[in-house]
Amino acid sequence: MKINKMIQISSALLSIASAPVVLALLPTDEASMTEVVGTADYSFTNDTGTLVFDADNSMVAFGDNVSIGQGQTLVVKSVTGDASWTGVIDDRSGVRSVHEGIFAPEMRVFFLNSAGVLTGSGFTVNFNALSGGGDSVLFSTHNINPELLRPATGDVQYQFSSPLNGNAIDIGGLQVNGDGANVLLLADSINIDGAVNVPDGRFEALSAGEADVVFSVNDMMMVRAPLATAGIAAEGIRVASTGVVEANQIYLAASVDDPLSLALNNSGVLRATGVTVNQQGQVTLVSQGARLLNTGTIDSRDTINGDGNVSLAANLVALGGEVQAGAAKLQIEVGDAQSGTGGEFRLLSNANVTAASAELAGVGDINTLSGLANYQVNGSNSGTAGWQGVGGNDWSNNDALTFSGFSRLLAREGLQHVLRIDVGGTLENASNTALLRGSRQDDQFDIAGSVQQVEGAGGDDLFVMQGGVVTGLLDGGGGIDRLENVFNATRSGPLAPDGEGINGQSDFVDWVNIQSISIRQVPPPVGLPDLTALQAQQLSFVNVSNVTAASLGAIGGAAEPSLPCGSSGGAAASIAGDFSASDDPCFDEQRLKQFQHLISSLIHFDNDSAVVKPEFATRLSEVSSFFLGSREFRRIQIAAHTDDNASEPYNLALSQRRARSTAMYMESLGVRSDAIETFHFGEALPAKPNNSAANRAYNRRARVELKR
Repeated sequence: MKINKMIQISSALLSIASAPVVLALLPTDEASMTEVVGTADYSFTNDTGTLVFDADNSMVAFGDNVSIGQGQTLVVKSVTGDASWTGVIDDRSGVRSVHEGIFAPEMRVFFLNSAGVLTGSGFTVNFNALSGGGDSVLFSTHNINPELLRPATGDVQYQFSSPLNGNAIDIGGLQVNGDGANVLLLADSINIDGAVNVPDGRFEALSAGEADVVFSVNDMMMVRAPLATAGIAAEGIRVASTGVVEANQIYLAASVDDPLSLALNNSGVLRATGVTVNQQGQVTLVSQGARLLNTGTIDSRDTINGDGNVSLAANLVALGGEVQAGAAKLQIEVGDAQSGTGGEFRLLSNANVTAASAELAGVGDINTLSGLANYQVNGSNSGTAGWQGVGGNDWSNNDALTFSGFSRLLAREGLQHVLRIDVGGTLENASNTALLRGSRQDDQFDIAGSVQQVEGAGGDDLFVMQGGVVTGLLDGGGGIDRLENVFNATRSGPLAPDGEGINGQSDFVDWVNIQSISIRQVPPPVGLPDLTALQAQQLSFVNVSNVTAASLGAIGGAAEPSLPCGSSGGAAASIAGDFSASDDPCFDEQRLKQFQHLISSLIHFDNDSAVVKPEFATRLSEVSSFFLGSREFRRIQIAAHTDDNASEPYNLALSQRRARSTAMYMESLGVRSDAIETFHFGEALPAKPNNSAANRAYNRRARVELKR
């Protein structure tokens, strides 16, 4: 049903683009105009309609249809020439507006029509008459609350809500002229079937039931607190295969009341070019509480200003097509932290991704990664992966793709993988459904950590127990599979070629569908690298109770090991709770006092920027140098924040970029990436109330702390 509707919309847009619509014209006088808030004058001469507002935050409504026909121009301006004024035009004719001419705002303008808005290929928004800013226009099918335009008390608010009719904005074409232009679409459903070109500005589209529009300190128009509304027949945002969006920055977001809805679907081209070398182009797609699909092209590369990041967020992100971030970063977030709804990232078979690094975060309760290669779990539901399997050209750069918060890892089909649970790595969730699953190729599984379930999906797989534990079940899954280094094993079930059962139990793993096993005579050193399995000829057995000495190199040697700084020869003191920093042989109290000011540092960012400023780069250099020479500290924690000058999803992504740029700067100075933990909170934890420019500037921050 939805596909058919898309075809109908596409046909309508094509007809609009190719033939004039005689009835889609501007009103010829102001007879049907009502002054809702403030006063205004409208006139029409020589195919040009001119609307002049007499005061800021005014609103007029037209009973006649307001459409800019081919060859027509609509000029909207303030009586004083002030470009920072805001005016609202509400078409209440009950017929959707069809724009094919020139819209020439000389101030901020909100154009509303609850029956819908459709644009043809010749539609142009021309900001060239502006010289002092403004450069903002909004097209919406929503209603605005006029009482908040000039409230008796409090600040002006631009509060929009859906009329619950599911009507759409259909873009068959949009050319925007003017430096710093800012274009926002707000509707239940948005369909882009033609070319959108904002060469010197930002393009934003939002499908949501309710939203507040705000203007930031730099006059950027943004959406705050978008909400889905029950009962809306919203279909989200669609960019058809014939749709092309080009702008300095692109932000598309859908918030609908249906977790199974494909609320954001791009099969066209999204291309961001950036503004300056300090403000690269960015493509951000957010499908709040629903699903996101890309089968088109997302491109944030720019040879002049530098490559920009690509950010995707949804309950489910299905990534296919082309994603080209060049030397920049791909950021993906799935799931819903507030509701706990689990998320999934799914790499489709036709995907072609180019990015210097990729960060995948699962924020729901149980999150799944599907379609990646060579998973290596080195933390709690976290680790690294690759885009390709064994022998792929990115195998040596596996660390470039990191993930966190994912307890279910499904390997990409058609590729051969090496899948690892490292020492200290765990895959677990409260439902006991955590899973490491291979492909139908001949995969290898190395288990040195803890995992609830392991599955070989087919092929002749090799499972090697390296001191790890499978707390649930290991399933060979078909093929001629082998399990090595099991201890205290018994076998049962149908017979394997060796005459023993294909199912079995042991101290650290239970299994099914395994054709052959190798049994070790001594238990593995649980929680440590399994050196007895790797070097059994040279090393003597390690007693599990003496794990500290074993990990420090005492295996097979008679001499007492030399402990590195920060280690203790016995675990008893720390377990008993009587171990203090001054007991550490590495503790240097005098040096610690000297550099006390570097233990916790605060750096600040410019508005809507994640670039480390020169004055704070010096501080980060001092902190990095101290950390690298320190024996007291082993970890660095970075917590990044924003002010409230944007929507919550946008700010969350911005704080993540700030945390990562801070980390990357310290990594460039020699700090190991695995020594850095990053956290991002968006606008959720302001240090000061966001009620002044100074407080907002303070809240645009990152805290850098050294940890033992």
